[in-house]
Amino acid sequence: MSFRTGKKDNSYRPGQAGPNKAGNEEDFDKQMAFNFINSKIFALPNTKTQKHKNTSNMRFFLPLTLSLLLFACTTDNTGVKLYEEAMTVHDEAMKDMGEMNRVGRELKAKVLTLDSTAADYATRKVAYDAALQHIEKAGDDMMSWMRDFKKPTELTSKNAVEYLQKAKTGIADNAADIKAAIEEGKALLK
Repeated sequence: MSFRTGKKDNSYRPGQAGPNKAGNEEDFDKQMAFNFINSKIFALPNTKTQKHKNTSNMRFFLPLTLSLLLFACTTDNTGVKLYEEAMTVHDEAMKDMGEMNRVGRELKAKVLTLDSTAADYATRKVAYDAALQHIEKAGDDMMSWMRDFKKPTELTSKNAVEYLQKAKTGIADNAADIKAAIEEGKALLK
């Protein structure tokens, strides 16, 4: 009996049990069903009918794949760019830290040499102390930022991009504080 038509199939394939060889019809039918299933599973597609289906699928999947790839690259570049910008601001601020510390040492030396009997001693001391406090705060903020900053393991995630934006803003504010402290100290040293 044929698996496809339900009618008796007398076709013979070499290596199979068939009605003309030893074996019963039930074995023959099982073998024919097995061959039919294998031919459907392992058969090469009919290129005339499958070709049209594949191109219509490609018309859908190709733009989808390209847009996902473009989106992934854009997000990845944003995270990398933000990280590099934050580190550039940090490196510049660290260079300024050296100058800020030098100005701080000069201010401390100047405070020690102030004449305590001068009329403007109190106002000058307050100004020097305020400048030294600003220098100390800017230095502490830098150390705090460096201690708290951790490079995200995956720069492509939305959370990583948000974290890097906040980190960049924080270090930029700190860099501005360092520059302001340097200017304030230099003005007092003139």
